[in-house]
Amino acid sequence: MFCAPRASRFSQSRCGKTGDGTTAIKRRKMGERQPTIGNRYTIEEQYEFHGGNLKAQAPMKDGRVVLIRVHPIRNPNPDTPLIMDWRRRNSDKPRAMLQQGGIPFYIRRRENEWEYIGKFEVVYKTTNPAVCAWRSRVTGAQINEVLYLEGR
Repeated sequence: MFCAPRASRFSQSRCGKTGDGTTAIKRRKMGERQPTIGNRYTIEEQYEFHGGNLKAQAPMKDGRVVLIRVHPIRNPNPDTPLIMDWRRRNSDKPRAMLQQGGIPFYIRRRENEWEYIGKFEVVYKTTNPAVCAWRSRVTGAQINEVLYLEGR
């Protein structure tokens, strides 16, 4: 049985049938449990850890990027160095990421299975046309900003 996360400060953590056939739901405060480096999590579990948005690559909440999700197909070598590309000019997300440290980082390993690799912070941002052209060739999309991240 699947339980969708609730949009409140409490999230549903587990659902299942009890011995008497009723459904048991345990509730806990969002962010109470934290991910472990190297473990894989669903997007719903990421939402329980960090909040934000279930679909965005870099969801925001209260002006902060709460986590980053990378697809290896769009970022062929996401393990090192960590590079984030932005297609939209003047996006709020790169600016927010520059001002905060320790953003949780996940790499997609298969459908709805994301490996947590730790917390990262932006160490360098560029709009250099040569770098953006290189990343555009790598990703197959028009890139306008490139961010470099390091483990925290």
